[in-house]
Amino acid sequence: MAKVNKVPTNQPHGKTLDRIQRENLKNQVTDLYLKGLSYRSIKAVLDEERGKSVSIATIGKYINGTIQEWKDERLKALDDIKETELRRINKLETTYWDAWDKSVQEHKKKTDKQKAVPNKKTGGMDVKHAEKSVHSEERYGNPQYLAGIQWCISMRCKILGIEAPQITEVNLRGEIARTTVFMTKSRKNKPE
Repeated sequence: MAKVNKVPTNQPHGKTLDRIQRENLKNQVTDLYLKGLSYRSIKAVLDEERGKSVSIATIGKYINGTIQEWKDERLKALDDIKETELRRINKLETTYWDAWDKSVQEHKKKTDKQKAVPNKKTGGMDVKHAEKSVHSEERYGNPQYLAGIQWCISMRCKILGIEAPQITEVNLRGEIARTTVFMTKSRKNKPE
């Protein structure tokens, strides 16, 4: 026989609810709460539907528990989204670094030149002179890759919340003076 968890509630005659009944009651409370009903209104609806009294404390416990579950789910989902975005940024940054490394490597350009003359006997071409050359070119790298790396670092800092807050100075006296001047001018222009 399966063991049923029973928790005392404000049921008449000391009756208790099993796990399934508690879950059903919690779902009813949550549905009514989401419809905008107050705790007292929820109690009135449940008392009428169930024919048994449900305490305001029980309703509050279920609502607070549900809200906490929602917060936990949201935080877990947010952590999962952050983790996904961080992994994407890491992959993108690796790609930028690979491209940067290739853009600063020495570039070798190979050229082949041949001089040929027609061969009257065979009807083809005879190579008279062939030249091969290799030209090395030093490159300084594409700065767009560094800009991409910088963007990745900046976004990672924002997602992790380690970026320093920006300080904005506001000159309130100057703003008040402009507003006052504007208001004064508008009063002077009003017909009397």
